[in-house]
Amino acid sequence: MKELKKRYLEAKNKAMELMQAGRISEYIAHLVTVQDLRLQLMNSAVRGNG
Repeated sequence: MKELKKRYLEAKNKAMELMQAGRISEYIAHLVTVQDLRLQLMNSAVRGNG
């Protein structure tokens, strides 16, 4: 779960960088990855695989 959390935080930071750089289309596309990783983290926590 630590690796998943690390990937989530990196993706979230990358999305913020894209938004701040004004690369809105890429930012919106990257949000899909952030959301997917967030759901994986929540599923992992619910199942107790942490």
